[in-house]
Parts: sequence; structure tokens; C-alpha cells
Amino acid sequence: MEKATWMKNPDADVFYGYVAFYKSHKSIVTPTTP
Repeated sequence: MEKATWMKNPDADVFYGYVAFYKSHKSIVTPTTP
């Protein structure tokens, strides 16, 4: 996945944290990207 400009913001940590959580819980629906 290409890194969008917004991913360079501190909020990206929250996004990556959510992705890590999602990967450990495959039953969750795939998150939509902004």
C-alpha cells in the first residue's frame, strides 16, 4: 500500500496500531482507507 501524505502525520501511529490489531483479529471487517 502506498503511503499517503496523511500517513506522515502523528495520527499514522493510530492507523498502524489499528492495522496491527486487525491483523491479529482476522474476523474484523477490512477497514476502509480515507
